Parts: sequence; structure tokens; C-alpha cells
Amino acid sequence: MENQTKGKKPLDILWKIDDFMALGEKHVATLLFIAMIFFMVYQVTARFILQIPAPWTEELSRYLWICMGFIGSGVAMKTQTHIEINVIQTYIDNVKDTKKKAQVIKLIDLVRFSIILAFCAYMAHMCFDFTLRVIAMNQLTPALQIPKWWIDAVITFGWASMAFHSFILILKTLFLQTGDES
Repeated sequence: MENQTKGKKPLDILWKIDDFMALGEKHVATLLFIAMIFFMVYQVTARFILQIPAPWTEELSRYLWICMGFIGSGVAMKTQTHIEINVIQTYIDNVKDTKKKAQVIKLIDLVRFSIILAFCAYMAHMCFDFTLRVIAMNQLTPALQIPKWWIDAVITFGWASMAFHSFILILKTLFLQTGDES
């Protein structure tokens, strides 16, 4: 049998890894959101209806919110759905030559994705170092008594995920033609 990857370009493999990773992140973020809503409803029910406060649910909901946000930010980076201020777009719209306009957009995309990559890689590195320090201290969360580094590791993953997806966006900007997403 022929090797499955024979004849595939290395970039095609990277695109598939990017898609697979974003799909996994999307599902994990969705599950975290559902769990967070469940525990918030449980907290309100336990406190106000059953009169049995459950202080651990507030802490768990907070950590689920943080994890969902950082994992979801990787998905937002891949799909380019982060909030942005596009002041430059008004100047680009004034360019009449479509070829020149495409070149300007490509250059701006390369600059912005490079800045995002550098910032996210720096933050991932800083968070990784912090996570290692938290592991060494054996810190536990106050109410749940779980290792605090678990949450810090998810935050580190979120930054690394955004860095990876921005790196892929740089490669796509460099190697794919406008409108070519295959």
C-alpha cells in the first residue's frame, strides 16, 4: 500500500494539524462552558432553594471560565474572530488598484500576525515559567484543593495555541493566494 502522506505537501499537513487542533479546542471550550453553566445553576439552586451553600462551585465556575476563555482564544485566533480595531481599513479602501490593495493587505496581515505571534509566544513562555514555579510550591486551590498549576497549565496552553494559530496564519498569508483556503 502506498503511504498516505506521500505526495502531500508539508504545508498541507500543517493546515490539517491546525484544523484538527482548532476542532479539539472548540469542543473542549464548549464542554467547559456547559460544565460552567451547570455548576453555576447548581450553586444558585443549592444556596437559595436548598439552603445548602456549596462554596466550591463558585471557585470551580471561575476556573472553568478562565480555562474556557484561554482555550477558546486559540479558536478565535484560528478563525480570526478576535475583537479588532481596523482603522487602517479606511485607508486601504481608498486604494483603487486591486493588485496593490492585495499587496498592502498581505503586508499588514504579515505585520499584525507577527506581532501577535511574538506577544503570544512571549506570554506562553512567561506562563510556562510561572507554572513550573507553582508546581515547585505545591500550591492548592482554596476550596477545591486541586493543584493550582492545572489552571496555570491551561492558560499556558491557551497562549501557545494562539501563537501556533498565528504562525499558521503567517504561513497562509505567505503561501496561499487570496481566496485559496485549500
